[in-house]
Amino acid sequence: MRPGIRDAVVSVGILFFLGKCAAAAPAPALEKDDLFAPYAKGVPKVTTVISEETKDGVKVTKLRFASAEGSKEGEVKDCEIYAIMARPANTAGQKLPGMLVCHGGGGMANEGGPIAWAKLGYVAIAPDLPGYGANDKMLSISRVTKMQFGADQIIPLKPPPYVCVLFDAVTAGLRAFNLLEAQPDVDPKKLCMTGISWGGYMVTMLSGLLDERVKATFNLYGSGFYQLEAIGSGALKKMDEADRNTWLKCFDAGTRLNRCRATYLLYSSANDIFFKPPSVMATLDAIPAGKYLCFGPNKSHWMSLPGGPVRWEYPINAEIEPAFFAHVLAGGNPPLPEPNAVAVSRDGKVLKFTVKNCPDRAVGWFYVSWLPDQPRGWDARDWARLEAVPGSNGEFTCAIPESLGAFDWFGGITFTLKAGTFAQPMSLSTKIYRCGEEPAK
Repeated sequence: MRPGIRDAVVSVGILFFLGKCAAAAPAPALEKDDLFAPYAKGVPKVTTVISEETKDGVKVTKLRFASAEGSKEGEVKDCEIYAIMARPANTAGQKLPGMLVCHGGGGMANEGGPIAWAKLGYVAIAPDLPGYGANDKMLSISRVTKMQFGADQIIPLKPPPYVCVLFDAVTAGLRAFNLLEAQPDVDPKKLCMTGISWGGYMVTMLSGLLDERVKATFNLYGSGFYQLEAIGSGALKKMDEADRNTWLKCFDAGTRLNRCRATYLLYSSANDIFFKPPSVMATLDAIPAGKYLCFGPNKSHWMSLPGGPVRWEYPINAEIEPAFFAHVLAGGNPPLPEPNAVAVSRDGKVLKFTVKNCPDRAVGWFYVSWLPDQPRGWDARDWARLEAVPGSNGEFTCAIPESLGAFDWFGGITFTLKAGTFAQPMSLSTKIYRCGEEPAK
């Protein structure tokens, strides 16, 4: 079995319980020497209000706030982060949910997301995240605006960790969250985050750093555990062990996920070229409770199943988000479904999974990928859909074609999530499993 796959797929006969939704214990305290401990709390000063405008019932404020950045010398310096904040107009005296919107790699603060969330009743903020954005186009006052995109992200941390530009990005994310939390019209018990790609990395990192302060997180394509076939894993493997361990401790989003207490939803691509299934599944495993997953087949950085992206330029990343956040903020009742893989007998020629809290009229499905003698990378897999036969108690099965031989598979359901005024399609899946004999190495 190829390196990495052994940790990513589970042999037949092992049970996987994706989302044990019993309340997790209180989060352990953030270590005092954690790189980001000084920035996890404290409201940043708004250094400049660039503009304020009210249009179509939404008040939009463009501003800069004080943050911190690293340097080649390993020193921490002051910087200013550009952000866009939007809120419904004419809601004086109300306490609204808050939404942090994290852009992806090559992106920057954009007003589309905050305005869209404000129209749904949120106070929303979208900051520049210098360190993985469109550095030369950002309106922040930061060292990275003079740096090439992608520079100094996954590098040996010599001198100290502040040389890595991800220090700048994560600190900006923390400060933006703190600023949002401090708004007088925001309910601090209803703070949410959404991010795509590198932004998915960011909301995962922040979910671990901020523990109970985050109520719900949606991650589209991102993950932690960069050492497991994720973007930058090649660079990490070239480091000596001490440098690699230091980088992972400081900047890997999986390191602090034992502290995550948000209800966490991750939509990912089984064929992703950036955040591949091994890192995605390790990310879910590291979260104690309240986590949900859906893999989508046959495309990289795209979710083709219902509930996924509507189109790239849509201001809200995925169709399911408004209903998901509304469901969690309303108390999460009834509980979301939990697809769980079940031990399968190869001799029985049947795949099976069960769904705890299975909704009425849920449609089940399986995707399988045949494993040739020379295994292909995750992005080159062909996933075929097999029909799922519903049974009792949320059970779904399908027959295994004789021609498949050894293969990987995942199963899931599509249903309608109703929350408040929303009724939106949602898909959830198991992790990826291996069935049959291992292929030749």
